[in-house]
Amino acid sequence: MTLNIQCEYTELVDINALKPNPKNPNKHPPEQIERLAKIIEYQGMRSPIVVSELSGFITKGQVAELRLDSLPDVPLTGKVVEVSEYPLPPISVYMSHVKEYEVSIQIDNPPLDLRPGMTAEAKILVDRMDDVLQLPIEAIQERGEKFYCAIPLKNGSIETRELRVGKANETSLIVESGLEVGEEVVLNISDEGILERMDFPEISTL
Repeated sequence: MTLNIQCEYTELVDINALKPNPKNPNKHPPEQIERLAKIIEYQGMRSPIVVSELSGFITKGQVAELRLDSLPDVPLTGKVVEVSEYPLPPISVYMSHVKEYEVSIQIDNPPLDLRPGMTAEAKILVDRMDDVLQLPIEAIQERGEKFYCAIPLKNGSIETRELRVGKANETSLIVESGLEVGEEVVLNISDEGILERMDFPEISTL
């Protein structure tokens, strides 16, 4: 079977006619190049991003806007084609309570300068809400399907405050009740042993 791919001069050539770039120090075996070309030809160029478990409303088919670090002036669009069923390993023991999942975005009309491994930032519009109270995900702790934040008191102690939360994205979470605008909270409850000072209710087990 003959496999055709698109080169930088926008003409279709046979894979056997491709020549190595002399400026590229990396050497790849022909079977690896052919496998990569087949993947790109079959599913197009995709960008993986990481989202919080609280972003459960991200679904296949949603439209995304992307920005490449190496091509900041080239606007890109795409759509969600896959949402992982399993969480990624936590980046630290202090963030083990925050579950994150990988989402794949297929890029529309990828530019010729796009290369595998490039870093990208994506925005997926799933909803718009105005005049809502939000907290960073790092400021909230989940225990037994309930959510809490830490309120610093004047005497130096910590108040453990239960919250009712709503929708969230990968960085923030909407607080529906339990907190008022203007109240101070500990922004990262993993810092300086805050978790050890919080008074969580006991979780009953059957």
